[in-house]
Amino acid sequence: MFVLFLVISSLFIFIHILMVTEEWLVFLMNVMLASGNYPWTVIKLDKREQYMSALEKASVGNDITDFAKFIGEQVSDTIGKKIV
Repeated sequence: MFVLFLVISSLFIFIHILMVTEEWLVFLMNVMLASGNYPWTVIKLDKREQYMSALEKASVGNDITDFAKFIGEQVSDTIGKKIV
């Protein structure tokens, strides 16, 4: 399920320019994570620069590796154990 989330998310990365759209994508991300029995995950404000950088790399470079690692780390922090 996590892989499905990453693939679908990569299709919508270019939309992240607009803040309103970003809120919907974060909601979608959490719905997909919850459907895979992962907890609701919040990207903390102090991680925003890293988050935006990973999105930019995925959008411009078509490489979702950093984005996938970043989201995996955030989920890991939320549940308190390593998943990636």
